[in-house]
Amino acid sequence: MTGYQFAATGLIYKLTSDGKPLLPSDVFTKYGFTPELIAELAQKGIGLDHGLTLTESTQTLLVNGDENRMVPVLVRYVILGDPLKRDYARYDEGTLRFMQYNTPVDYNGPIAPFGISQGEIAVTPDLGKITRETQFNMIDPQSHEYIYQVIYELRDGQEYVNKPIFIGYNYYTSVVWEHYVSEGWKLYSRDGLPLFVDKMTGGKSRLNISRNDLYYDVIDGVTEYAYSNFIVSSAVINGHTYLMASENVVSPTPANNGTSRIFRDGHLWAIIESGFIRSDVYGYPFGDKLANSVVGGLIPGHFMKDGENIKDIWQQLEGDSTKIQVHSLNLEPSAVAANNVFVDHEKAFLSFPDVQVDMTHGFAIVVSPLVNVWTVALLLIALLGLTPLLSRLFNAIAGLFNHNANRVSLKRLSSIISGGRKPSDADIVLAGKLIILRQLSGPFASSVLINSEEEK
Repeated sequence: MTGYQFAATGLIYKLTSDGKPLLPSDVFTKYGFTPELIAELAQKGIGLDHGLTLTESTQTLLVNGDENRMVPVLVRYVILGDPLKRDYARYDEGTLRFMQYNTPVDYNGPIAPFGISQGEIAVTPDLGKITRETQFNMIDPQSHEYIYQVIYELRDGQEYVNKPIFIGYNYYTSVVWEHYVSEGWKLYSRDGLPLFVDKMTGGKSRLNISRNDLYYDVIDGVTEYAYSNFIVSSAVINGHTYLMASENVVSPTPANNGTSRIFRDGHLWAIIESGFIRSDVYGYPFGDKLANSVVGGLIPGHFMKDGENIKDIWQQLEGDSTKIQVHSLNLEPSAVAANNVFVDHEKAFLSFPDVQVDMTHGFAIVVSPLVNVWTVALLLIALLGLTPLLSRLFNAIAGLFNHNANRVSLKRLSSIISGGRKPSDADIVLAGKLIILRQLSGPFASSVLINSEEEK
């Protein structure tokens, strides 16, 4: 069976299924589950003896509508005979996610609506481990979202248990978001492709939460700002289909140079973080650290994986590749739609001003409007440099009209001392001494009328 799906993003997907019945054990075998992993899943309600019959359905992306260029993005294991056509499991981005529709006997937390998954247990076959567990948290009828709490996550070799991490699913637009509350960011995606990253600031700092804490109570006081979007490109290289999602930071104060994720034949294959190339997408082993060091540059093939050079593949995807047009204007969160772009004011204050040459309407030099420490420093230097000049100018102007001996020039002071006559040498010498006095000691006043040359 073959069908097509036309997404709101403008993307076209091809859906295929042979209709062949499968058992849960067939799925476990296909992904190489060990007996230990199967036993751990059984303890969490994911077992082999549910009496379920499944069928496999594959969803592939047609790159810009071209059926000759397809990228696998999702495999669904649909429960046959289920009136709601629910999934038993889904495989995407290197993770197999099992749906949970029932709750444990002793469970007393939030209950999902009928037919909606109560949570998921995600397994990464490459690691042979459970890497995420979610639990239904709440439904928001105003934003049309089912919201889940991530009660366990294994990410980059580190475990997160009962941390304020949430996932939302918009049942109107099919947009999925992941909100890492303590880390202050929120990722939006649809159909397996990332759309936006927003920065979340404010609210109460909470490192741990209970399984009964509702999402909107946890994020009370949090403000959302647009931070970045994504450029998606694809290429067929040496018989393998690659897809890369590259982060394009729109904030004027980026935390880094962005992250790119490369998928090979539907599997997460490599990650580039601000130029740091990760061949291991699940951690930071010594080999990757060495390969990205100065010493690593002297080692032949230091970025090799599966017979390919990751750096070469990355550069080809950035350059000679097909850019996938994702229309997401109607899917933008409110922060992006309002152009409420995130600015780290502390970082902006400490950064050097951004100076650019704009030739759009003739030659012009554009300086970033962000006020920073360098701007203040330059203003202080200019002010200190101009102060003596301004003081001299002011004194010169004042000397033309003022009879105050603390402001007038040498010539004017000599004239005052001489009583309006042509100043004598003694008048000039005395005026010079008084000017030296006011420079060294500050303003002075004399109540004695000096008449004779001897007194001078």
